[in-house]
Amino acid sequence: DAAADAAADAAADAAADAAAEGGLNAASSSRLKNLALILAGTALEKANEAIANALKNSNKPSSESTPSTYWSALKTEMLKTYPCDAAASSDCPKVNNANQRDAQEYMVLSYAQNLGKKDNNAVDAVTFEKSWDAGNQKALKSGLSNVTNTAGIPSMLDYMGSFDISGSPSAAVAVIAEANVFNSVASFEFT
Repeated sequence: DAAADAAADAAADAAADAAAEGGLNAASSSRLKNLALILAGTALEKANEAIANALKNSNKPSSESTPSTYWSALKTEMLKTYPCDAAASSDCPKVNNANQRDAQEYMVLSYAQNLGKKDNNAVDAVTFEKSWDAGNQKALKSGLSNVTNTAGIPSMLDYMGSFDISGSPSAAVAVIAEANVFNSVASFEFT
């Protein structure tokens, strides 16, 4: 059946695209690219250095990793580089032509994308997100939105690290999936 073949091809293409983006969905990937353009120069270099350190510090055998392992490693580096944890981005210091909030968003999305480029994490994340319980996703989104009422991105990392994600994905896959939900909240709450 031609329609079924076309649908299967489209689904395979979408999965391949997401895998190429480290498991980030289209909205997260687009936001990451825009943030890189906004930050540019020194601010981007500092963010990338912090991400590299976080990746190095969270590099453990997958059997020893949890989402908290990854988010804690990123938070540690984030607080060294861009420590603002305010609910209002206007309360965060300027960084080039952006502010620390932009740099932090970039760090979360780039970190997840880098995790997606290891092993089979990106493909696994795309597969997981297709079957991830909608109620669990909604609970994560709601919880992250609540965090933004009183705090900023470092506190959101704590929340994601302690969130009980359903479906038992690997820690890296959970981080990628959570980063996609994080993006939907951050792009709505912080713009």
